[in-house]
Amino acid sequence: MASYPLPSSSTSSAPPPLLLNPLLTASQILSSASSHLPDDLVHDLLAYGAQFIHRLCSLLNLPQRLTATSQILFQRFYATTSPDRFGVVDVAMACVYLGAKVEECSAKLKVRDLINCTDWMIDRDRWAEEEAKKRGKGNGWEQKVGSIDGDEVPSSASASPNSQEFVYRPHTYHSSIFYAYKDTVVFHEMHILKRLGFHLEVQLPYATLMNYLNILGVGKDKDVVEACWGFCSDMLQTPCPVLFQPHTLSLSSIYYLSLLPGSPLPPLPREPHPWWTLFDVTLEEMRTVCSWLQRLYDGKDGTASRVREEWGGMGSLAKKDGIRGWIQRRDEGNGKDEEDFESGRKSPAG
Repeated sequence: MASYPLPSSSTSSAPPPLLLNPLLTASQILSSASSHLPDDLVHDLLAYGAQFIHRLCSLLNLPQRLTATSQILFQRFYATTSPDRFGVVDVAMACVYLGAKVEECSAKLKVRDLINCTDWMIDRDRWAEEEAKKRGKGNGWEQKVGSIDGDEVPSSASASPNSQEFVYRPHTYHSSIFYAYKDTVVFHEMHILKRLGFHLEVQLPYATLMNYLNILGVGKDKDVVEACWGFCSDMLQTPCPVLFQPHTLSLSSIYYLSLLPGSPLPPLPREPHPWWTLFDVTLEEMRTVCSWLQRLYDGKDGTASRVREEWGGMGSLAKKDGIRGWIQRRDEGNGKDEEDFESGRKSPAG
């Protein structure tokens, strides 16, 4: 589990209980540090898992509310555990399966379609990461590998002489791999229900976003609505849904847009009182959410970046075996460094 910054307590009046989500308590936040993984690597893995859910739901042509609900369930689950115990791809697939039940969209989702799309995405991510390695241009994670649009994968013009087109070989109808996937979905669904205590109620930030934009008089500005809507969707790839209420995310998207150069948002009043004082949010809360969003856009430094360069991308670490293999390799390297240090200390000087 990753460690999170502790949100400040707000003195503003809270919205009605039906519009609130369960959040981490202060003690849960302070005790949620992973003992095996660096925080920035955990955050990048969870962002990869949330984007995996988005791509999976897009391939399956599922409603956006199902996508958002699945991402929030995903973030809640990993607030109680760590990616080295449950692979992010397996949990992402189970969250979509469970989210379809929560949003009453089960009729639109077939287990076989879910498994086939997941297997296709995993293979495509691995292929794109290998192509990125061959070209020597960073890694698949930074280049949006495995996305649905073909323009975002290596083209024949930029590929190396050893590059090959992606070819997916589907499994047979009665393949044992299909039944292994099915068992994985059921297994992780049970763990999600257990760790969340069957508390699956999810409130999304989009409804309050439209209300706030209408109050501010910009609800009919298409550019403003689309930008803020996109920011709210991107926030679901961060821990913000388990740290802040949905109305805070909505207002933070408006605040973030107001900070961007060339923003389509007209100037909002700050005198005699800032515009956000009209709503149930503080400036510190909005700045914290915006810092998470900015980190998502700029996350190319730190331990996670070095791990991606070494392993070729997040897809290699998305399964439990992959992340445990990295931990073992790291620990073996640390042990070797300690042995070298000890032998050097014991060797005679000069």
